[in-house]
Amino acid sequence: MSIEKFNEIVLKTLSEIDLSKDSSRMQLYEGLASCFSLIPLHQNHSNPSRNKSPVESGWQRWCHVKRPFKAEDFKGMNAGITGGPSNTLLIIDEDHAEKFNNYLFEKNFSLPETLTIKSGGKSRHFYYSTPSDGKIYKSRTVKDDECVIFDLIGDGRQAVAPGSIHPATGQPYRIEYFVPIAPAPDWLLALSLGGEERKETSRVQEAVSKAVQIDPDTLPRIDLQSMNVPDSVKVKILYSHPKGTRSEVEMSVIDSLVLAQKSDETILSIFEQFPIGEKHREYGQNRIKRLVHQIAVARVFTENMCEAKPIETVTLGDLEVLKPEMEFIIDGLWPKYEPLMILGKGGVGKSLFTLDMLMQLASPPEEGFLGRFKINGKYRSLIFQAENSAASIYRRQQLMFDGKPLPEDVRNNIIFAGEKGDARARGIFSDPQFLSSLSRIIHKVAPDILVFDPLISFHDADENSNQAMRKVLDGIKDFASDLKVTLMVVHHLGKADGGNGNSGGRGASAIGDWNSGSLELKKRKDDLFELVNLKSRDSESLGSLNLRRTPNLRYEIVENEPVKASSKDNTVLAAIHALGGKAATHQELVSRMTDILTEKGQKSPSRNTLRSWITEAIERSIIVEEMQGNKKSLYLKS
Repeated sequence: MSIEKFNEIVLKTLSEIDLSKDSSRMQLYEGLASCFSLIPLHQNHSNPSRNKSPVESGWQRWCHVKRPFKAEDFKGMNAGITGGPSNTLLIIDEDHAEKFNNYLFEKNFSLPETLTIKSGGKSRHFYYSTPSDGKIYKSRTVKDDECVIFDLIGDGRQAVAPGSIHPATGQPYRIEYFVPIAPAPDWLLALSLGGEERKETSRVQEAVSKAVQIDPDTLPRIDLQSMNVPDSVKVKILYSHPKGTRSEVEMSVIDSLVLAQKSDETILSIFEQFPIGEKHREYGQNRIKRLVHQIAVARVFTENMCEAKPIETVTLGDLEVLKPEMEFIIDGLWPKYEPLMILGKGGVGKSLFTLDMLMQLASPPEEGFLGRFKINGKYRSLIFQAENSAASIYRRQQLMFDGKPLPEDVRNNIIFAGEKGDARARGIFSDPQFLSSLSRIIHKVAPDILVFDPLISFHDADENSNQAMRKVLDGIKDFASDLKVTLMVVHHLGKADGGNGNSGGRGASAIGDWNSGSLELKKRKDDLFELVNLKSRDSESLGSLNLRRTPNLRYEIVENEPVKASSKDNTVLAAIHALGGKAATHQELVSRMTDILTEKGQKSPSRNTLRSWITEAIERSIIVEEMQGNKKSLYLKS
């Protein structure tokens, strides 16, 4: 039906669209989406290799189910038309025109006249319809010893749609021949059907074949209130939804129920029994088969997300040939795809420093981060934070830009996750529901950097357990790696962490082992701070920098302005000097401090008070604390 609608109605409409206007692209997308399953593709991604690639993870589901069209999903994006049953299309993507013509000649194959798309480069796409025979027409690649001759785009792949912009040339994909989509010739169907079926396809077909055996009248009644699914899912199940939104809500509920490990019978019962199934029930006798198909696609998608990755190997010789190079977001400070931790005591301003840093990454100043470190591009950040309200963040941004409008890059590339106007979000890394929501928003927003602030709000593990915390952090790092985003994690220091060199802050040492780099923000006095590079796995440490926080809440390096020692610090320094520049233990230093104060005729405070002076001197980097065996020794700062 979609092919007929396209040929008889939509094609003429598309021929009247002027692609020289940006607004016309959306009009073209809407026309295509009225007939076909259309998916958003990246257009101007900071990583050029991701241009023309699908925005959504698990997008292959839309080869089997028509994707609901929402204009906002395609704003500033390219678009793709899927192969597979949802569109009943096979698309030839010609890579080498001369060799493709030779291939047709040598095989004595005809190529019927059909809708033809001219890419923004040199190639063409030829569109053909497949018969409604229940077969899955798969993708193939035809190549010789030198190059790919053409790709056949069927199930599991997509073709860049007309209206999209070619990333290399900047030219739009255009409809070259406005003729109806022709039936695929026999040789093309045979080529597609050759070889083994994909695992996903065979499993979906198997599930659908069993659907005919299900009698709706025998399905069990469901007690939704006692069911172990999130309340937000129950609300979607219990209410009807406006036409135009029902397909999207329907798939969302199916995904949630599959993630909650509910059986096919339970999901079918819910759609038979509750308002969520209003559209489902409109399909009459075919409704069970249709819904089982959607459930099967969702199961494949979910299992692919959780599927164990194959273990591969690489030799030193491979590295010698590949010569992989480290990419940096900030030169010498933050490698791309490696997690960075921002550490500090409560109230020191970690979130404010993080926001300032992300703003500089969104709209890099010519002089670089903090006026010193080169930023290698413009970076988009998605922030999950649980502590600051939207009003608080707005007040900060007003101060940071003196009440002036935000620069365009900052306005569009700093994004907070939240609900109903709030900028706060919470979730647990181990919760499949949270990971599913996280995956969807990442594919929608396409960030370069993913921020969690603070770490404690996003896990429920024992923070002092090395095994538990490493499992949590490795899991979220693998998740970020799969989605090609770089992690930033904001974490608190414990009461005893100051100056002890713990590069992971509060809790298990595994937190510090996990991260590739960590920066600790220390407050000195008034508006003066120290930024300490506690860990730098892949570059030389920057050591420590003196910072000033300006009245508009921005941080800048203060050159040649050492932190002045207080009278308490001078007592600590005098004592450690008297010990030859090293105190073997805190107790030894406290005893020497007591002696010095007594010699000056001053009353010595309690030993606990003197220990607090030592802790403050460590935090202010007046002296250095290091582990020697099982004891903490103290040294003059070199």
